[in-house]
Amino acid sequence: MSRIGKKIIHIPEGITVKLEKGMLEIKGPKGTLNLEIHREIEAIVRNKEIFFQIKNPSKKSMALWGLTRTLVNNMLIGVTEGYQKNLELQGVGFRISLQG
Repeated sequence: MSRIGKKIIHIPEGITVKLEKGMLEIKGPKGTLNLEIHREIEAIVRNKEIFFQIKNPSKKSMALWGLTRTLVNNMLIGVTEGYQKNLELQGVGFRISLQG
């Protein structure tokens, strides 16, 4: 059994989660993200919580169970806090410029 897949995800205030025909849509202040849920995994949204179940137990579905839960959790973080990448440049004699 996947230890990660068993965990329930709590939906924060200000976030809307919609599940239709295997597509999970998460809307928040930072934008909207969509994820297609694999056919071997069942997503259930109830009482400001999301949890996942396996339809047919197999090694592949166990791996997908934990993966799906992690992807949805990262989506919730993305629409609430956003993502940030910090770069640290080291070296001598390199010219750098910030673009984009």
